[in-house]
Amino acid sequence: MGTFWLVSIFAFLAVRLIPEKYEETAFYIEEATATPYDTLPLFYVSLKRSATPSFTYQSSIEKRFGNRMSWHYGNHQQLEELILTLRKLPPTKYDLFLTTASKEGHSLTNPFTLLFSDASLSIPLRKQLREAFYNLQNNPKVYQNYIPRLQWYGANNAYHVWLVSFIQGDWGTSHTNKQAVNTVVFNTLVRTVYWTGSALFLLIILSFLVAIYLHHSRFSQWRKPFFKLIYLIDTIPIFVWGTLLISILASVGWLFVSTYADRSTRLISYGVAVALLVFTNFPYAFKQLYEAISEEKKRPYVQTAYAKGLTEWQVLRKHILKNALYPSITVFSGYLPALVTGALIIEIIFSIAGIGRLLHGAVLGRDYALLLALILVIAFVRMLANLIADILYLWADPRVKV
Repeated sequence: MGTFWLVSIFAFLAVRLIPEKYEETAFYIEEATATPYDTLPLFYVSLKRSATPSFTYQSSIEKRFGNRMSWHYGNHQQLEELILTLRKLPPTKYDLFLTTASKEGHSLTNPFTLLFSDASLSIPLRKQLREAFYNLQNNPKVYQNYIPRLQWYGANNAYHVWLVSFIQGDWGTSHTNKQAVNTVVFNTLVRTVYWTGSALFLLIILSFLVAIYLHHSRFSQWRKPFFKLIYLIDTIPIFVWGTLLISILASVGWLFVSTYADRSTRLISYGVAVALLVFTNFPYAFKQLYEAISEEKKRPYVQTAYAKGLTEWQVLRKHILKNALYPSITVFSGYLPALVTGALIIEIIFSIAGIGRLLHGAVLGRDYALLLALILVIAFVRMLANLIADILYLWADPRVKV
């Protein structure tokens, strides 16, 4: 759980600290990516500029206004007094004022001048606003922007609120899918496990069979050409194989648009994607297993087994293979996270709506709620894979102690 907590911290901070210029961002992106905890402090503790007010901003636009004023004038005490006075304005007038005053390149004094002459405001309020602004303007402390201040927020911070909601099952709403994030993730997870699980099963079976057969003396003449072949396969990137394969199959009239196609076309798309995933991952898995068997054949117990009169097939299957499983467990457990992430390139090429493609879309669409959920799900599966590997170690070698 400690690892999961650290991953959640790094993921949350990385997503929330993505640099973004508001003026260059489309309005719908800014509005869609807004979350209920945007106005809260980011973490339990922060190192901030002394010119920054100590209270929490009520909105993102108020935060931009406060940041602009603090950089221009400093003096967080007078700035706090000014913002608290501005909050006495009617909500619509306050939002309009913040929108104008927070724009970069615009004059800071003009919005205040218009506000001071607004006859719809009461005279006492206009007087308070004028005094608060002039106190800040006449007592600048710009140097406070370069003095750090450590501030503790306790549980009233964005990360804590998000983590509690995530644990309770509220993962937020995806602005790209307009659905609950947990619904989107779990629905997509089923499709991903369906096709990547089939690929992993076939990969394991095929790797074991080929490795065992090539170690038998009857097939020794095939070793050299076979290793040349898998070396060729391993040197060519997966996107090249995928593009080549889909070009060949499309030329004979097969289309791979699994999202909108009928059931038979989707099954063909899944089948070819599974074959491609097995094909491109086979060289690495096979070589690891082949090397593990080669090392076991050098052990003294192998000669003892032959001396007892066992055949070569019996030695390979009953003795060498089980002992060769131990180093192979690490290799195949490393493929388990692929059951969640899928293969991004393959999912894009064959239009498979899997987790990998969903993750790609969340990054491009700045869907922070969905992106955070996917990162944590992948991290959880990674830890689960390590746990399964440890259990398999105990099964393969009882001498291993927890």
